[in-house]
Parts: sequence; C-alpha cells; structure tokens
Amino acid sequence: MINGDKREDEVRKTLELLNGIEPVPPPPFLAGNVMQALARQRGGRAPNISRGFRFAVAGLVALAALNVLTIVHAGTGAGAQASVPSAAADSLARDYRLTLEDYQSVE
Repeated sequence: MINGDKREDEVRKTLELLNGIEPVPPPPFLAGNVMQALARQRGGRAPNISRGFRFAVAGLVALAALNVLTIVHAGTGAGAQASVPSAAADSLARDYRLTLEDYQSVE
C-alpha cells in the first residue's frame, strides 16, 4: 500500500496547489468575440435581434392599419348595402326554401 499512500499524498498536494490559485478575470468583450468567431466558422453572421423586432413592429402596424380601414369602411355605409338581398340571393333562398321562419322556430 506504499504506492497508494504516495498517490494520495500527491493528489492532496495537487489539490492544495489548485485551491491556492486565484481566478483570472476574462478580457473585456470575450463573449462577443467568441460569438463572432463561432458565427464566422458557421459561414453566417451573428443573429441580429433588431431585425426581428423591426419585422414584429411592422406586422403590428400593418394589422392596426387593416383594423382601422375595416372600421372606416364599415362606418361609411358600404356594409349596409351588403345586408340588402340581391336578386341572385333571393333566387337562391327560394330554390333552397330558406326562410327566416325556419331559423326563428329553432329557439
């Protein structure tokens, strides 16, 4: 067991040496440099978060504009014309015997 005791002593000495070492502070911008190096290796560029944000804002603006146009269009009376049945709609309702009485009696 002499070899085992020597190994344990060597391991203990090595651990004591490692405990005495102070950590080295990383250089500034290390994380950014590493990310750029990884992006270059992949053949692409680093992800641009601001581009995704711009697309999201543009989508929200387009959706808001569509809502405003729909509300304005409905308020001008264009929707009132759609509620007046045309001759084709009357003919279709007669052909399939669609009446309001059928739907009102379901209650």
